[in-house]
Amino acid sequence: MGRSGNILVVIGLLAVAGSALAAGPTSTLYLTAGDQGLNARILGGTTVAVTSPQAFSGFLGESAIAVSGTSIRTGHNGLYPGSGGTYDLNFAYTGPASGWPGNSVYDGTTDGTYNYGVSYSTGTVLRYDLNWGSPEPLFTATGSNPVGITYDTSNNSLWTSDFGSGWVREWTLSGTLLSSFDTGLGAGFSLAFDPADDTLWLMSIQDSGLISEFSTSGTFLETVDFGSTANYLGAEFFLAPEFAGRPVPEPNSMLLGWLGCLLFVGRRWINRAASATT
Repeated sequence: MGRSGNILVVIGLLAVAGSALAAGPTSTLYLTAGDQGLNARILGGTTVAVTSPQAFSGFLGESAIAVSGTSIRTGHNGLYPGSGGTYDLNFAYTGPASGWPGNSVYDGTTDGTYNYGVSYSTGTVLRYDLNWGSPEPLFTATGSNPVGITYDTSNNSLWTSDFGSGWVREWTLSGTLLSSFDTGLGAGFSLAFDPADDTLWLMSIQDSGLISEFSTSGTFLETVDFGSTANYLGAEFFLAPEFAGRPVPEPNSMLLGWLGCLLFVGRRWINRAASATT
């Protein structure tokens, strides 16, 4: 079955299952539509609020998005004059962003220390400071015009989605390909990782209001229609403080238990040997 057939299957399943499939994201999803100058917040399958950033800045083009700490920072995609913006977590405008991700960077993400974006035209994955300044190339993501990007808190990796194919790929921060899967949806735009349940959310059809959920192993879970036809090319979940920074591997408790037993037995053996010689 081709990708167009897969899209029809998904739509058919939605029609049959109705609201049972539309549980929506576990966490609040933040979206930016630079072409229309709109921001949105999605909780579950419901649009919480939509705001117009150009009402404050006077310009369109706020697209790449990073959400952490107490603020949202959008980066400007270069298609329109202006700059990115900073907002509180309710999308209330607090001022312009000082940096600029560069032309053809439409989606963004953050690990709480740096922001990241991927160039649609070159596939270059870039690292920025938290205000979208000081861009630094990290690696080139292969694929068909990668445009979506998100940070995976579970293993300190980056995911990208291909505009031209709908494939989703996982990378180390140095550019090693870890995994990939075909969404079957034909195209990929904004991409977001929800650290609350380790799922990926992908907008695959422009101006549709549809976002699909996948497990990190590539299993399709649901598609949600949140009732908006804006072209949301930027999407991210809030990075809570407990998920920020670099993950530290937890020690293996069973291994530590065995080591403790060995030390105890070894100490008992040494004590007995010492007693026998005195």
